[in-house]
Amino acid sequence: MSTQINITVSDWQPAPSPVSSPLIAIADIHGAANLLLALRTHLATLPAHRRVYLGDLIDPHPRREHEHDCAGVIDQVAEDQASGSTDVLAGNHDAFFLIARQAGRDRVDVPWMDGIWYDQGGRETVAAWGFGFSTMGKPHEGALARALDELMTPAQRGVFDNMKIWADHDAYLLVHAGFEPQTPLQKQQARASILDFPSWNSEQSHPLWMRFNPTTNAAPKGRVLVHGHTPTRSAIIGKKRICIDTGVKYGGPLTALEIVSDQMRLHQAWPAGMDAATWKKDGMR
Repeated sequence: MSTQINITVSDWQPAPSPVSSPLIAIADIHGAANLLLALRTHLATLPAHRRVYLGDLIDPHPRREHEHDCAGVIDQVAEDQASGSTDVLAGNHDAFFLIARQAGRDRVDVPWMDGIWYDQGGRETVAAWGFGFSTMGKPHEGALARALDELMTPAQRGVFDNMKIWADHDAYLLVHAGFEPQTPLQKQQARASILDFPSWNSEQSHPLWMRFNPTTNAAPKGRVLVHGHTPTRSAIIGKKRICIDTGVKYGGPLTALEIVSDQMRLHQAWPAGMDAATWKKDGMR
């Protein structure tokens, strides 16, 4: 793994709502084990805090396969889980694996056109565990996920088995993609399931899959939403919504949000040769 990783820390700024104990949220990782290791090493120097991973731990961009190691990411997250005070949320890419794994166990078809997960990082994810691919075309994704599950250690499997859809921390609601601001939170929570794959017309109402317009600044009543899933060149900081997916899947930095008392700041691990000016100029690669 590359050691040329730069860590940057933003200035403190007022948080939308105070917290009773420190919170750190870590955005979409997509297999960037080297960036996660650097970021975790840096965060370990901070006072004790609750840590929440916002999902999409796996599935690197196919063009970035050789830079990333999904198995290495899951090992690190498993370490944090074992140490306590850590919640791991499911992202839509994690759900691809979990839904396909269930389909493989049940010997049924995946609920999407076969090949979608494979083409969006599934192949690179499974390869990280040393799975040998045939040259005879794409394997059935249910069987692929079942094989991946069998290659995992118990600790790695535990990361996926213990994933959540959301986490609460005082006024903050942490989720991978979002919640509908006009729908009561209890109603959304009651219908949410990691193993539900939404149809195209219901994607915008699923907390693992929905997309926010970057200019939208909304959250369930009385809450501040912290999420990833919608990649942007820099974090979006609003009074009711904070998005910290800064495009690590496309070559950008891995971002963590720290909130202490009534202040917050960002911690970012930058890939070798990349900085804020270059990222802003080049955009997502």
